[in-house]
Amino acid sequence: MVVLVKNAVGWLGVVAACILIPVSVRAACLEGNCRDGRGRLKSADGRVYEGEFKNGFLWGNGILVYPDGTRYSGQFVRGRFNGQGELVSPDGRKYVGTFKNGIINGRGVLTTPDGMQYSGEFDLGRFNGRGSLFYPDGREYIGDFRNGVIDGQGRLTYSDGSTFEGRFVNGRPDGEGVRRYLDGTVYTGGFRGDKREGHGVLEMPDGSRYEGDFHDDLYHGQGTLVYADGQVYTGTFKNGAITGTGTMRWPDGRTYTGSFVNGQPEGSGVMKYPDGSRYEGQWQAGKENGQGKLTRADGSRYEGEFVDGVPAGTGKLTRADGTVFTGKFAGGKPVLPPPAGENPAPPAAEGGAAAAASPAPAEPPADTKPPAAGGKPGQEVAATELVEQDAMVAIRRRQSTGKAGGTDASGPVLVGGVLYTDATARQRYSGRATVQIPGRGNYSGEFRNGLEDGRGTLVMENGDRCEGTFSKGRLNGRGTCIFADGRKYVGDFVDGRREGHGTYTYPDGSRYEGSFRNNRFDGEGTYIFPDGSRYEGEFRQGLFSGLGKLLYHDGKKYVGSFADDLPDGYGTLISPDGTIYEGGFRKGRRNGKGTITYPDGRIIEGRFRDDQLVVE
Repeated sequence: MVVLVKNAVGWLGVVAACILIPVSVRAACLEGNCRDGRGRLKSADGRVYEGEFKNGFLWGNGILVYPDGTRYSGQFVRGRFNGQGELVSPDGRKYVGTFKNGIINGRGVLTTPDGMQYSGEFDLGRFNGRGSLFYPDGREYIGDFRNGVIDGQGRLTYSDGSTFEGRFVNGRPDGEGVRRYLDGTVYTGGFRGDKREGHGVLEMPDGSRYEGDFHDDLYHGQGTLVYADGQVYTGTFKNGAITGTGTMRWPDGRTYTGSFVNGQPEGSGVMKYPDGSRYEGQWQAGKENGQGKLTRADGSRYEGEFVDGVPAGTGKLTRADGTVFTGKFAGGKPVLPPPAGENPAPPAAEGGAAAAASPAPAEPPADTKPPAAGGKPGQEVAATELVEQDAMVAIRRRQSTGKAGGTDASGPVLVGGVLYTDATARQRYSGRATVQIPGRGNYSGEFRNGLEDGRGTLVMENGDRCEGTFSKGRLNGRGTCIFADGRKYVGDFVDGRREGHGTYTYPDGSRYEGSFRNNRFDGEGTYIFPDGSRYEGEFRQGLFSGLGKLLYHDGKKYVGSFADDLPDGYGTLISPDGTIYEGGFRKGRRNGKGTITYPDGRIIEGRFRDDQLVVE
């Protein structure tokens, strides 16, 4: 934001600097005493003065009118503007305040035709010192000026109501300052122009907080990001995203230290779990991929290849009792060689490695939030452990019976939507598992008493994917759903429904953030359209309903009542040219009593029907 006031100040300097010479043959005294007393004088160039004279000079109180219509009314000393006065130009510019030796100097108020107003100190015809500047677009600045430009300490209130308070250089924020945004976000730190630059602290209304380096308004460099749920990242940021080396700590006790790309573990890193389990190795897109080593709390360990978070490829499994299996793994299970005379069977796919962090982008303006993912390994009977047990049981059974497989093989079994520890369906399963649920999709995560309960991910048959906290088979608490058509929801769930606060984004760029009830927008919220239009206010059953504010992309603004997505009831519509309509609306059109106020001051009051003024 650069302050441009040179035209206004230049006019003041030129007009106010005009010197009136003593009465001479070039001026005619039209009436009165034009030497010592009161009189009326007209100069050869057409200027007319009426007021007090002394020693042949304009001296005292008087009014001077120029041929072009410029008018000065106030005090004179030796033919110059001196003291208090008012200067008005034909185009509507007006100054009221102090003059010295024919120049604007001291305190005064300047108003321009476009509605700009400055009130404060002047020096040699320029804004200089402390003052207040009001812009036609609603901005307001109070603070220091130097040579006609905002420079020094001050406070700028933007047209949307947000503020910046701090240091300005040559009309722009530059240096330390505090920026307060409408949604409650507060930034304290360095600025360059309107953008955050250097070290600073950004505090969000949901309780999240970033402290560190900024560049071009984005997180960039070293910093610490604390999320509202207690998750903490400390490390490197690049262009607003978590990219580089750092450490992420989740509220459930997991800690990852290593390389990140766009908010997800990528490259080499170490994940430590609260039960003492640990994975060290390669990551890709937030999951264990490549060479790695998984050490569990019971002392068992797997070292080898991983694919999408589970052992797959060549590896070595060492159990706590010293039993070792070296060979191929698929889907987290050892691929067992078939006994002689039997065809090899495909490996089972019910197990998994320790839970992997699965960060995903979130929140703009300028970061990538890694939400918690996966459950905690080592709780109750872990799925990975069951996989290993299944493998060893199968080996022993073959050694003792010479047969592979069999209906009595141990392992989790899904019966009627409930997961049991084995085919007898006597004991419900608790722990981590990956299961295909008929009619729903593939679920990977924690179970309790046979139902999805805890952190987990459900990939539905239509391609929709939901990740978060489950309770008794339904999403409850914070979660994320990414739909096959590109839509995305991040927020609160209650019994599997979107309920509470959340953010819903669409493939076309439109976005809703606010309150949900029974899967619909309901309560206070903000909806942003693809073209930049923006609605802030009340929603009911997915529609604009109640009081709200709609800012159109073309500059129009409506504030008032809504029903069924349209202005309905009493409201105010402000057009870009300054025209204001205040009155009744119905289904988006002006209906009922209303008043139109035009920029030129004209006012029309009457009754409207379907957007047209009714002539009665």
